[in-house]
Amino acid sequence: MAKKKPEKETAYLTKRALIRAIKKGTKGLAQEEMDLMGYVTRVEDGWVVHIDK
Repeated sequence: MAKKKPEKETAYLTKRALIRAIKKGTKGLAQEEMDLMGYVTRVEDGWVVHIDK
């Protein structure tokens, strides 16, 4: 009989897939905002950064 894989491994893979999808979506939205507004404001290392087009 085949052994079951631990659920923790599955949760880890699901978390990685979710993080990957969020990063991809965030980059797409940032590009749309840049095209629309001409700038993007975001936080990097505790600093608020205003990036112009």
